[in-house]
Amino acid sequence: MGRGLLIGALSKKVLDSVVFNKKCAVCMKNKGNAKKHHCIKNYEGSSKSMEASALTAMLVRVPDEKRVSICTIISDDDSNGRSKSRHVANGGVLPPNVEEPTFCVNPLHHTRLCPTNI
Repeated sequence: MGRGLLIGALSKKVLDSVVFNKKCAVCMKNKGNAKKHHCIKNYEGSSKSMEASALTAMLVRVPDEKRVSICTIISDDDSNGRSKSRHVANGGVLPPNVEEPTFCVNPLHHTRLCPTNI
């Protein structure tokens, strides 16, 4: 399961969220012979690309639903998310009507990996 949250910098409120599931326990238990049920499987692809897919889904959805512009994304240093969050003409998956965001790296993702006092 993969989760993504888009949080407003000024409001500190959740603007949008995405939950992706690659597996469904009912389908897996019954191996394709499952009775009609509410299947939670909603993602095909690698787990590595799940975060980037969640980001692009929210970037496309939020401007229309919430009437806000997403101009800067602060996240970990994930090049997959950056490459997918470009316009189609630039090699990404965003449609031309969606603003292409700039990225800033969250410094907390780089803390204390190499102690300096050793």
